[in-house]
Amino acid sequence: MSRLLKFCRVYKTNIIQHLYRRLFWDNDWDTLPFLQGLSTSSNRKLKKAERRIFTFWTGENPMSENRKRSLFSLQKCANIPLVFVTPNNLSDFVLRDHPLPEEFKYLSNVHKSDYLRAYFMYYYGGGYCDIKPITKPWDQSFDLLNANDNKSGIGYPELSNGVGYLQPDQEFPLVKIYNLSYIMHCQYKQLIGNCAYIFKPGSLIFEKLLEEQERRMRQLREQLIKYPGNVLGDNEGYPVRWTYLLGEIFHPLVFRLRNDLLIDDSIRPTFSSYK
Repeated sequence: MSRLLKFCRVYKTNIIQHLYRRLFWDNDWDTLPFLQGLSTSSNRKLKKAERRIFTFWTGENPMSENRKRSLFSLQKCANIPLVFVTPNNLSDFVLRDHPLPEEFKYLSNVHKSDYLRAYFMYYYGGGYCDIKPITKPWDQSFDLLNANDNKSGIGYPELSNGVGYLQPDQEFPLVKIYNLSYIMHCQYKQLIGNCAYIFKPGSLIFEKLLEEQERRMRQLREQLIKYPGNVLGDNEGYPVRWTYLLGEIFHPLVFRLRNDLLIDDSIRPTFSSYK
């Protein structure tokens, strides 16, 4: 009897919470500018993903031994050519028609990597991976994506604690983002992770991500000049919160355009002993 009463109380609470959200919280995708006008699928015809993996080290700070081992595992295990982008060769990839934004140089090393992965995935496509260990080859994942003409990317399924939930601020108050964050929380298994994936060049996800990143960077220009970021962006005054330029844009876009994506757990990197 006690179990039945407990079930009824929980069920009643869930109904009340659902009605409250529907009545008082905004549930319109168009409340976020970078989601406006997007359908659930882009229907773009894209070139195949070139078989190479990009990874970035954006500063002059030394790489730890764990990072070196992670880089070695990417070179040996992926079975795909690795392109290691650093400040020394970054200019080789920057396009004349789309130079890096002026604000880029003021970003923390972490946020530089957040921006560059969007830039490279949109213009070059192929694979991206954080400098984290991997244990499986990526060649079959490339083959799977390129065999599906109606899919733009492939990634590993996200974990619940990896979702880039929207953070309320002056531009996006809680009333505009609550429901979307709640829905992503409930359906996080439909998201791909943010640390490793393969995309065809020209995807709508990275077009919109790049546009929104640059819009946000322009808004923060004066603060960035005054308080440029250090390695992690944890210095006093630095205006960019950890997930502001990537997770909080990427996962809403992925959720909206999830029909464009494939999920493949074999490209999941290892999330321990990499720092």
